[in-house]
Amino acid sequence: TSPSAEADLRKIRLALRNSGSNTRAWIGKDETPLKLTLEAGRRAIEQLDPKDREIDLVIYAGVYQFFNEPSNANPIASLLGLRSARSIDIKEACDTWMAAAWCAQSFLATGAAKRILVINAEFPIRRGFGIYPDLFKLDDMSQLEHRFPGYTLGEAATATIFESGGEPWQILNVTNNDW
Repeated sequence: TSPSAEADLRKIRLALRNSGSNTRAWIGKDETPLKLTLEAGRRAIEQLDPKDREIDLVIYAGVYQFFNEPSNANPIASLLGLRSARSIDIKEACDTWMAAAWCAQSFLATGAAKRILVINAEFPIRRGFGIYPDLFKLDDMSQLEHRFPGYTLGEAATATIFESGGEPWQILNVTNNDW
């Protein structure tokens, strides 16, 4: 490689090291986003008391879209066997999980729900999803500044259960609408 290519690679390595992300996982060939998402949900539910696994609300908090209508939360809840749970989606880019936690706290505080499952799924590194593979091709280093945020992305599914009772808690989430 040329000296300028080596300098470019050093710049990219330094930026990745300073991004705060140490690991970026990409989905395996035999995995699917839906299977991983359902597995995350099942694992969270299995941690509950087997005699009380009632979920009142499922919030899908992800940019990745499995379905357009009625929502992503509805079929996910159904596939998890949560047929009586209410289901809603929240979509707010990188802030989606925080927005879902904020909403969950509000539902719990008002008594509208006693237990909420927040499911998050992000799978942006897929052919045809607008990031891969074109984002990783740089014609020149001036493109790095605008494409670098995509370099920090990974693929994952998470599930978090929020419950009422116990110590009161609040979540403070501030959004800068100028950005």
